[in-house]
Amino acid sequence: MKRFNNKKDISKKQEKKKKNAEKDYNQNQIIEAETYYNTLNNLEIEKLGNTLLLGLTGSLESYTLDEFQTSVEEYGNIGIENTRNNLHAFIKDIIPTAETYSVRMAIHYSED
Repeated sequence: MKRFNNKKDISKKQEKKKKNAEKDYNQNQIIEAETYYNTLNNLEIEKLGNTLLLGLTGSLESYTLDEFQTSVEEYGNIGIENTRNNLHAFIKDIIPTAETYSVRMAIHYSED
């Protein structure tokens, strides 16, 4: 599995970043992130990249950067209706088991 090797590798990969990602952050956040990134050495960049790719919620797998970006693009196209339908199906499947074991379930509303 290809990992981040140096800033040159990262720069090449940044060309494929999430479509319209800059809209998720204000200008100050973007500047702070770029400033922080520019202070990192190659080992720190590799560690950061691997932390992001190996620490995805709900996954026992690790991803390459290309695989991760493909997943982001796929999920980005799901839309609100399909997201709602997927959530409904998940809740319908999980709640009976939770009730069997007296597990109380809750959902935190996302303000995004």
